[in-house]
Formats: sequence, structure tokens, C-alpha cells
Amino acid sequence: MNWIGVEESTAEKDACEIEHTVSSETIEKLRTFLRFLEESPRKPPKWFEHYNYFLKTGKHPECERQEASKDET
Repeated sequence: MNWIGVEESTAEKDACEIEHTVSSETIEKLRTFLRFLEESPRKPPKWFEHYNYFLKTGKHPECERQEASKDET
């Protein structure tokens, strides 16, 4: 699964480096958070769709909607 848009080879390398740099507590919290996302009955969460939009455009979709509604008035 690729939640944040990083190539798999890069993610594997980074994960190895992170394991040697970040505290075990932080690693465990990240694992728990990722497990929470994976097990969510609602796939994908709405904020994840917004994040993907932001990755592609550099703009938050909520801001885009507000701008569009201003233009309509």
C-alpha cells in the first residue's frame, strides 16, 4: 500500500533509515496509525482523497471549492 505517494524502493530505504533514527515509541505510533488506515471500513478516507488532490495540484480542494463558489456569485 502506498498512502503518501513515495516510490516503493524509496520507501523501503527510508523505512530502514528511519528505524535507526527515530525512537521505538514513534515507530510504534506510526505503525499503529498505518494499521488504523488500512483497517478503516471507509476506503479511502475523505482526507486521503484531499491529500491525493493536493499532491497532484498543490492546492487544497476545500480552498478550490471556496474559490469556485466566490466566482459564481
